[in-house]
Amino acid sequence: GDFNDAGIYYACTYGGALGASTLITVDVTTGTPTTIGAITGITQYATALDFNTANDTWYFGETDGVTSKLYTIDVNTGAATLVGTLTGVAGLIGMAIDCDGNAYGVDIGSDQLFSINLSTAAATAIGPLGFDASYAQDADFDASTGTMYLAAYNVTSGAGEFRSANLTTGATTLI
Repeated sequence: GDFNDAGIYYACTYGGALGASTLITVDVTTGTPTTIGAITGITQYATALDFNTANDTWYFGETDGVTSKLYTIDVNTGAATLVGTLTGVAGLIGMAIDCDGNAYGVDIGSDQLFSINLSTAAATAIGPLGFDASYAQDADFDASTGTMYLAAYNVTSGAGEFRSANLTTGATTLI
């Protein structure tokens, strides 16, 4: 999930089946979720929901472990519109968009960081993360520092970890 400019936190649920996900808002004071509705127009497992402050657009990512897709999404209705298949990304598991509208994605199939063109869905490998990522991940930017952070499960250590990402090399550092 992610916050919009008005401070509302939106998230998507993992529906347990291909193409099944629900869009919700969450009251960050109480933790109470409010269901908006089913996300429509998707075909795979939900993996990312991110707000682009540069163009006031929400983006949704999904994967089946073989291919990954990028959508824009209307958070009022849950309707997703396909941007395209993310080139070279088999297992998109997390995505983050910085304040300038630059998008990055994590592929757990190749354990690499990718830059993502939000207009075309073209993905370009930046480099290896430096650990064996698995399970659900999430990524976001600290707007005050421009640092991308990744919450990740490391198979080798058998633990959930908090990491920062180098946007030039793809390497992550355990925090």
